[in-house]
Amino acid sequence: MTLMAGVCSAATDPAAEATDLWDVQIGFPFWATGLDGEIGVRNRSVFVDEDFDDIFDTLDFALGLNTEVRYCHHWLFFANMAYIQTTVDGEPGRLAGTVDEVQLKQKEFDADFGVGYNLFPHKAVRLEPFVGGRVTWLDAELSLAVPGDNPEFDDSKAWADPIVGFFFQFPAGRTFSLFAEADIGGFGVSSDLTWQVNAGGELNLGKHFYSRLTWRHLETDLEEDDFVYDVKKSGPQLEIGFRF
Repeated sequence: MTLMAGVCSAATDPAAEATDLWDVQIGFPFWATGLDGEIGVRNRSVFVDEDFDDIFDTLDFALGLNTEVRYCHHWLFFANMAYIQTTVDGEPGRLAGTVDEVQLKQKEFDADFGVGYNLFPHKAVRLEPFVGGRVTWLDAELSLAVPGDNPEFDDSKAWADPIVGFFFQFPAGRTFSLFAEADIGGFGVSSDLTWQVNAGGELNLGKHFYSRLTWRHLETDLEEDDFVYDVKKSGPQLEIGFRF
């Protein structure tokens, strides 16, 4: 905190009010994501291939919250969280025998968090490299369509990965700006690799409200014991929020 106070005092007008040092942004995103890849529990797996426009057929519940806190035009603290429940049909994967179809019910919680630093303080352009982590919890249930029986295999797993990345924002008008977020991580800590890109535009809706329309793509490759999560998620994301 001493370091942050020193940087702030050197870069701001002594007459500025303390409230001007903080910028808090809270958003509520809805991600119409597709799902492509392999998910498996207890040595059984399913291959899924759902486009983002199938979201209303597969989605059971979704809730998201994005928080970005900036201090003194330099420091960034963020936490982005999402919980989703879906039910999808897919092709049988490993050790599924002669099954024609597998149904996957999953509950998933994802949280990204980190600390960044603005390389261009007090400028309209914002570039903020960060270090942080990604935490994922997945509860998956596979139902196999077998004549005369429908065996189910379910399990849950939580894991965490380090990530590095950046936020970028470039004004393209009085109320509109280009926005991008990207990260990469895993590095064998839990996932072999996890990375994402989220890019599009942000529109200011008055002084305290904003909206972001982006295309978001997230990939994670994890295989551990009898658990598999090798998935690509991609689709448009709309976020509505407020700042103060």
